[in-house]
Amino acid sequence: MYPQTTGFEPCATSDPELFFPERTNNFLKITELAKSLCRTCAIQSACRDFALHTDVEGIWGGTDERQRKVIQKKEGIEPYRFVKLVSALIDKMSNAQTTRKKGSEKNESNDDDYWKPSG
Repeated sequence: MYPQTTGFEPCATSDPELFFPERTNNFLKITELAKSLCRTCAIQSACRDFALHTDVEGIWGGTDERQRKVIQKKEGIEPYRFVKLVSALIDKMSNAQTTRKKGSEKNESNDDDYWKPSG
């Protein structure tokens, strides 16, 4: 679950690019600055938990992606991946369309039937 925010957190009141640094000469300096701001935040723990379970990019809860991967492996956390969800939804829609197409060949089905639960 996305952490409850007030809008006054350091990430909300700072330049967002600070928490999503590009790999430049100042990458480490920027990353450490963002992490230090996270350490002052009241929702740091909730933010870190969110990042650990959703596989997001950037600095979240005082951790970077590399640190979160270590924690995920150590604690056996399988992050929810948006790509997996989208892939599963596409498969489900594709299967539904195939089933719908087969139903249309047998008898012209009503479009409303597509949205009705099966069974």
